[in-house]
Amino acid sequence: MFTRRSHAVVSVLVISAGVARSASAQEPTKLTAPPASDADAMRGPKVGEKQGPPTLVRRDASGKLERLEVRPEQAAVDLLKLTAEERKPVEDVLAARLVEINKALQEHYDLFIKLQTARQGGAKPEEIRPLMRGFRPLVAGLLQPALVDRVAKALPEARRSEYRGLVDEYKRAFAASEPMGERGGGGGAGTGGGGGRGRRVEGREKDGDGGEMKPAEDAAAPIPARIEMNLLLREFARSLKGIVDERKENMDHFLKAVDATPEQEAKIRAIARESAEANRKAGGNGGVGEPTQDEKIATFRKFLEVLTPEQKKKAMQARQH
Repeated sequence: MFTRRSHAVVSVLVISAGVARSASAQEPTKLTAPPASDADAMRGPKVGEKQGPPTLVRRDASGKLERLEVRPEQAAVDLLKLTAEERKPVEDVLAARLVEINKALQEHYDLFIKLQTARQGGAKPEEIRPLMRGFRPLVAGLLQPALVDRVAKALPEARRSEYRGLVDEYKRAFAASEPMGERGGGGGAGTGGGGGRGRRVEGREKDGDGGEMKPAEDAAAPIPARIEMNLLLREFARSLKGIVDERKENMDHFLKAVDATPEQEAKIRAIARESAEANRKAGGNGGVGEPTQDEKIATFRKFLEVLTPEQKKKAMQARQH
């Protein structure tokens, strides 16, 4: 009987360099803060210094927004300092969200990769819009009701206003910090107005009809609808990266366990890629899901054909752990 580790090993999916870049490009590199001694010297004496109110908005030395590695709806929960009892229903909502994201990624993998490749590759708006129009209806259930509404509903009523304020503040800062290449991708999805055709003109936005709108960080302005879509695409990218990283780790463990030579490693990785591609073309779980039991067995047997008798014994031992 195959163990859980062996199932993961033989279902390794090696994403191409372009796809890996499309996922990893979502997370910008953060600038390193100056040494504490330098920062203290610049800050001056701490006498009377007061800590500001909780916020998700952090900026680096150049004033650029430090983007969160998770959804602001999730990060804001930590700032509320909830009791374990108060956190439980919130964690249930966020856990359910993760399941939904992983499922949607499996079902719409090909279109997501096309969309992200276009966005990250500097494609023109007229090239991105058809992809977005096809993608948006498929993920409508992830946009409405909005995640902030789902989480707020699970919070104690007395904390909901504070929570929404934290999330909205970050989203407005996020909207104002978007590179031009990321604008215009999410119109018509999510909450708020703004449309997908907005463009920045002298620090203000123009709507689709050319009318001037309020700056994105204006607390009274609605959060542009495109922000919900952009945050959702970042969720997809993080989910994909997690799958790729886990499967790479499992493959690395297997190769180390059997003491594979460089030539054997190249062959085994090629077998894994071919199996994953065949599964994807056949519609197997959208291309990123688990292959069937028979597919796992067939792939593992191909691995064994590359190994020596002694290595085969090691492979069987690795399968049992």
